[in-house]
Amino acid sequence: MALLEELNVTVDLLVINASLPSADTFIASLRERSKSHLKVIAVFDNETDMRSFAGSDTELHKPHPSDEAARMECINTIRSAVPENSIHGH
Repeated sequence: MALLEELNVTVDLLVINASLPSADTFIASLRERSKSHLKVIAVFDNETDMRSFAGSDTELHKPHPSDEAARMECINTIRSAVPENSIHGH
């Protein structure tokens, strides 16, 4: 968090490993600091571990690298969470 403050960076989208210690605390701190609406995507290592994650807008399971369809689904979910003008830098 200190680095974000030092660089004066605004985070619009956070994709976070849901198993990280204190991930929910980090999300809460980032939401408090954020002036814009922060979108959070929680990523789980497998579908059986997926649960509602405090502070997330969407949950995804981490796709296997060889599963092209699952990888594209993740990419599309991330793209839909970010406004079009943010993606193209306008």
